[in-house]
Amino acid sequence: MAFSGSSTALKESVVIVGSEKNRSRSSETFLRASGITIKVIDEARSPLEMISPQWNGVLVICSDHPAVEGWGLLEKTKQLDPDLPVVMIIGPGDVSPVVKAMRMGAYDVLQKPVSNQDLHKIILGALETRRENMEKRSPQIKTRAKKQSEVFIQGGSRCMGLLSETIRKAGEVDAGVVLMGEMGTGKKMIAQSLHEHSRRKHKNFISVNCSSIPEDVLEKDLFGQEPGTFVGTPGQQAGKLECADGGTVYLEKIDSLSIRLQDRLLHVLQEGAIERLGSNEPRPLDIRVIASTKKNLKNACDEGKFREALFYRINIIQIAIPPLRDHAEDVSKLFQHFAQVACKKYHLPTPLITPEIWPHLMTRDWPGNIRELKNVAERFALGFGIDLPDPVNQEESIHQDKLTAPGQKTLVEKIDAFEKNLIVQELARTHGSVKTTYTTLGLPRKTFYDKMNKHGLKRKDFLASEEFPENLFTLPK
Repeated sequence: MAFSGSSTALKESVVIVGSEKNRSRSSETFLRASGITIKVIDEARSPLEMISPQWNGVLVICSDHPAVEGWGLLEKTKQLDPDLPVVMIIGPGDVSPVVKAMRMGAYDVLQKPVSNQDLHKIILGALETRRENMEKRSPQIKTRAKKQSEVFIQGGSRCMGLLSETIRKAGEVDAGVVLMGEMGTGKKMIAQSLHEHSRRKHKNFISVNCSSIPEDVLEKDLFGQEPGTFVGTPGQQAGKLECADGGTVYLEKIDSLSIRLQDRLLHVLQEGAIERLGSNEPRPLDIRVIASTKKNLKNACDEGKFREALFYRINIIQIAIPPLRDHAEDVSKLFQHFAQVACKKYHLPTPLITPEIWPHLMTRDWPGNIRELKNVAERFALGFGIDLPDPVNQEESIHQDKLTAPGQKTLVEKIDAFEKNLIVQELARTHGSVKTTYTTLGLPRKTFYDKMNKHGLKRKDFLASEEFPENLFTLPK
């Protein structure tokens, strides 16, 4: 069943489902009088056509015979949104229906007769739980994550420009993607950006780290389970693959998956259906897989460590993410962004950075890539400065010819990147004013234009820039 999203979602805080004989009119009156907005739906009319994962409310199912009327609705609701609180009100009797409902994921179960005060208290708790869950999914958080990924991807360097274009194209097609890059290069941010550029952007983006969870726990986490699958396990549970239905699942470090779990994942992708642990019932599943690795998966296939069929299933599009040292001209822009975010997060004023710091930032190798840069920027924003390289170690590294090691930029290349960065920063600060920029930098007009051509810079790219409304730091003149 397709759901239209928040635009058509109910505005009511509580939806009560059940025939009049199963509902308490006094409870409805009491809830309304206490300020809770409710909507009552006859059990013959399915609320699933009206609510959505974006709905900020609670579902109450009133049924004297849940085995006949309530289990199916509870199950479908939890499939739609496992976090949606469902309160069940059932007839008096033994406790077995109560236990079953709780195992199926009900927020709470009440047996008649139910006092208005008890129902009111439980619904208030359920609404608070829903509010907390929705805050974690809030559009503001998603927008903030999206903006961070855009700042990273839309750097001024040529390689990041190519990456941005690749992401745009890959977002338009619904194919599997493998992201390859070193530790800390921003693979998750790029996966989020791919999701935001796809037709699946209104559905869930679910991230799973395949290397940080034991195999048996990861299997349950991915595929879900039925009640009683293992001794002492809780009730029915949808896995993260199911939670990503209609959306995107990001499998971080997919090379860490065992061969057995690779086979299970391959079966799910081939069949377009998933079977929970302890169940033989296939459930339709529509997901897009984005995987990341810092290893060569083709080599892993040749070594028998990765299923070749799974490799070809997910590796329709392969995106290589450059390390930060290959686009050092983006360092200052990213540093400013991360520092600005940190200052807002901790409610601190933005500190100034002295001119002599910039060369150290621009020529640093950044083995931890974006993650390391973000850490340094946040530490700086908190007032702890920047960990400058030790002169002795720096001298030793020169004698060891580290500056010209494979995969690293030469000193001339780093100086060129630093020069380009200064011009970019000044053009951004002046919103594209060429005269102000070359005057501030102390360059003749012709020399300045020669350097712009050398670095592939265009004045129109800096006109009316709103990305950084003001210069956050004192740049070297």
